[in-house]
Amino acid sequence: MTIARCDTDAPVALWIVDLADIAPAGAVATLSSAELARAARFRAEADRRRYMAAHAALRRLIADAVAASPSRLDFIADARGKPRVSGYREIHFSLSYAVDRAVVGLSTAGAIGVDMEACRPIADADELARLHFSASETAALDRVSPADRSRAFLRGWTRKEACLKAIGTGLSLPAASFTCAIDHDRRRVTIQDVGVPRTVEVASVALPAADTLLAWALVRE
Repeated sequence: MTIARCDTDAPVALWIVDLADIAPAGAVATLSSAELARAARFRAEADRRRYMAAHAALRRLIADAVAASPSRLDFIADARGKPRVSGYREIHFSLSYAVDRAVVGLSTAGAIGVDMEACRPIADADELARLHFSASETAALDRVSPADRSRAFLRGWTRKEACLKAIGTGLSLPAASFTCAIDHDRRRVTIQDVGVPRTVEVASVALPAADTLLAWALVRE
C-alpha cells in the first residue's frame, strides 16, 4: 500500500494511494468494526482488499494531520450523510477510487470533495452530457473531436462529482444546474444549494498516470 503526495499548488492536500498490493496487517488493524463489516460485504476479494487499503490509508493520513492514533479516529456523518471526524472539526476529507488507485483529499480551509475516474470509452457520453452537463458544458463537449470526447466527458464529470461531494449533496442536486467546465482550469463556481448560493473552487489535476483523471473542489464560504 503505497501513498504518494500529489505535487500541486491546490489549496488542499492530495494523496494517491496504490491499492494493487494488500494492505499490511497493522494498517488493517486500525479499521473500525463497522469498516471491517462493510469490507466483508464485498463479494469480490479484490474489492474487499481495495476498500480496506483505501480506508486504512485515509485513517493514517488524517491521524498524521491531527496527531492522533489511526485506530482511535471516530467517523460520523452530518445531516446530509457527509462523513466527518468526531472531535476534529478543523479537518475535512474526501475519498475516491479508480480501479487500483484511490485519492485522499484533506483540507483545513473548508469542506472538500475529490473525484477520480479511470479513462475509458464512454459510448453514451453525448447522451449523459445532455442529462448532467449545463448547456455551455454540453456545447463545449460537442466541439471536442470524437477521439477525445470520452476523456473530456470524464474530466467534466470528475469536476461535477467533486463539487457535489464538497457541498455534501451528491446527485440529489442536479449536476446540470451549475457550470464548472470540462477543461483543467481552476475556477470558482456558484451552486444554488436549496436556494442558498454556495461558492466552490474546483480544478483538475494532471497525474503522471495518463489513464486516470482527478478533480478536487473546495467550499469557499
